[in-house]
Amino acid sequence: MFWDISDNTYDKRERAVETRPPAPSDVSLASLPFAGSIALLSVPPAGAALEKINTITPAIISFCKLMKTFLTGASGFIGNALLRMLLDRGDEAHLLVRKTLPHGVDLSRVKLFRGDLDDRATLREGMRGCDVVFHLAGLVRLASRDRSELDRINVEGTRHILETAASEGIRKVVYTSSIVAIGPSDGGVADEKTIRKTPFFTDYERTKTLAEEEALRAAGRGLPVVVVSPSLVFGPTDFFDRYSFNRFLSECISGKRVPIPGRGNKVINPVYIDDVARGHLLAFEKGKVGEKYILGGENIAMDALVQRVGDLLKKAPSVWHVPLPVLKGLGRIEMGLSRLSGREPRFDASSAEAYRHDWAYSSRKAIDALGYRPLSLREGLEKTAESILRGKNRPKYSEPAR
Repeated sequence: MFWDISDNTYDKRERAVETRPPAPSDVSLASLPFAGSIALLSVPPAGAALEKINTITPAIISFCKLMKTFLTGASGFIGNALLRMLLDRGDEAHLLVRKTLPHGVDLSRVKLFRGDLDDRATLREGMRGCDVVFHLAGLVRLASRDRSELDRINVEGTRHILETAASEGIRKVVYTSSIVAIGPSDGGVADEKTIRKTPFFTDYERTKTLAEEEALRAAGRGLPVVVVSPSLVFGPTDFFDRYSFNRFLSECISGKRVPIPGRGNKVINPVYIDDVARGHLLAFEKGKVGEKYILGGENIAMDALVQRVGDLLKKAPSVWHVPLPVLKGLGRIEMGLSRLSGREPRFDASSAEAYRHDWAYSSRKAIDALGYRPLSLREGLEKTAESILRGKNRPKYSEPAR
């Protein structure tokens, strides 16, 4: 019924998770006074030289199109878009899968490795000979009857990925975190340096934060890891109803009456799917080891977003605002029904608290350091609306203008 700010990358039914250990963070000459002059006269320390190699090597591999990739979460929203891009580039892809297979791709062009994140033998076999690991898989839940499952998949699974990547000599790991690990912005615009001031609203937020810390610690131990933090992802997919924010937009674009938590004045940060997938490739090619990059779009209040859709379609949107106390009450009822039925709850009273806050973010670091260039919100909505209204499956992504 309600969409989830944390519904950004992962397949809720896919438990395979991959992550890559971050590399050492040496002091960069560029950060020192008179850096340009010093760089001409100095020989960088071994650690800095290693970091430079870890930055240059992925670019060489990408240019030559010889990249062999180990990818987790390929059946999820972002993972599937990333897989399509890798295959379109001519790269070789090794996929960690369970029951759900990636849709919309030629499976004869990939190598499947069936197993879980705790299956060390399968992880080693899948990573052997690979240049890069993209770890996107994870368990996304606003609420859960079994908190330990989120820890096992999101935290311990990430640790297994990082440890295996280190043992297999992977040249770079890109770990997909989330803006929910950064936390709400509340009146400002958050970035990679923002310190969280609120408690965790869900165990998903908590475990994504712990997993990100695992990745950055691994980078500190010498593993070449880069972290990306997508915001609220939307866009064409083969299964619109599978992702809650997409479902919200689909209903809005289709002219249905949509629920908005609270007064609709809280800010979110929608980002188009292909921009996020492309941002992963940029993080591999240009990302600095041990650094984190937000992959976001435009900041906009929820009511303004719905109005933007209405303007695009030239018709007034239909909304109803759900008071937050009502939403929290519904969360308690949902938990009760979950216990009676044995199914997992969709949300609870605690997760409803997230809608009291702004979730506004800056992608300036990724724009400056990676060359990240997200579409405008209008362009992303136009592409999404075209896909929904024409009843088409996800269109082939288009390369950005050079």
